[in-house]
Amino acid sequence: MSAAATTLERLAEETWDRLDLSCRCGCAQSEETITDINLLELVRCRTRGLRVYKARGKDEPTKGFDWEWYVGANGAGWWRYSVQAKKLDVRANRYPGFRHAVAGRFQIDILADFARSNRTVPLYCFYNAVSAAVEQAHWHCRLQFRAKQLGCSLAPLEVAQQLHRSGVHRTFENAHHDPRVLPWRCIVVCPLICGPFPRVAHPLAPEGQEVQLLSALPDFLRGQPEETPVVELPREGYVSELGGLPRWIMVIDLGA
Repeated sequence: MSAAATTLERLAEETWDRLDLSCRCGCAQSEETITDINLLELVRCRTRGLRVYKARGKDEPTKGFDWEWYVGANGAGWWRYSVQAKKLDVRANRYPGFRHAVAGRFQIDILADFARSNRTVPLYCFYNAVSAAVEQAHWHCRLQFRAKQLGCSLAPLEVAQQLHRSGVHRTFENAHHDPRVLPWRCIVVCPLICGPFPRVAHPLAPEGQEVQLLSALPDFLRGQPEETPVVELPREGYVSELGGLPRWIMVIDLGA
């Protein structure tokens, strides 16, 4: 297993433990805090083939989604993912703030519009902690079950849209019933997702939506983050009707 996959596995377990402990101690952490902890840990650990940039753009503070992934390798191509995170309220077993609105627009619509405009794969990342039995009952990865790996799980946009509907119970079970909801390490280990790279469709892309397999990384992401930890987002590839932008960008080079 790659160094990037091992790091993502560790962070999923730590996220699970952090949510479980914060629930038992009555010390809540926001999804923004958990996202920042995980991304800063990815910066700190210096995993081979993985680098992180803080994105700077005029709309990020008010209309941003959480992060982007560029996953791939030179010669094989790069998939681009747009990701919004949501945290499980462990005690209540629900994802609060799911219908969060920004400047009169639902957060999920901003993400969907950005992904459609820029031909990226939109995903929701769920931060979780439930019993091992509940987790195992909602395990869809083809690899052997490993407890706490759904501490950070990924869901296609359609799953999030179902949860977004008025009156739906936004529980862990409802968020994880779909077989496409997987541990986030699958983004770099699953052959159906990351290799051999399909050229026509992506298994996590919205039905009927065109996504682009990039032949190369954009120029602004080719420098090492030690030299350029904060990047200015270019206009090309970062324009949409609703103006959403990522807060962070991760590059995972599977060929490193």
